[in-house]
Amino acid sequence: MLLSTTSLSCTSLGRISRAPISLATYALSSNDSVDEGDSMAVTVTTTNVSDSTVLYWSTSNITTTDPDFTATTGTTTIVHNSGSFSVTAVADSTTEGAETFGITLRSGSQSGPIVASTTNKTINDT
Repeated sequence: MLLSTTSLSCTSLGRISRAPISLATYALSSNDSVDEGDSMAVTVTTTNVSDSTVLYWSTSNITTTDPDFTATTGTTTIVHNSGSFSVTAVADSTTEGAETFGITLRSGSQSGPIVASTTNKTINDT
């Protein structure tokens, strides 16, 4: 009588593979001040953010009601974990002294979750 046996190997049966989750990080960097009529370059540095991801920026916490920027919102697209945009301060004839503002960076939309922000940036009155 010939007997046949079959051997099964189930070393991963019952185990759940748990690959580490890489969390995304976001950072903003720029000069601390900008003169009226000039632009402030802002660099966005990320980790674990896919290329072509669009992020949304806006100025925030502005200490005046005057229109001090040519644009107060915009987007930047991440490529190789980096992006950039500029904030341009309007040159006006009003003497108003130094004004402060911040920059907020969001994901998903202009009203999406805040992923990074800055405070205490200054517009120098010229």
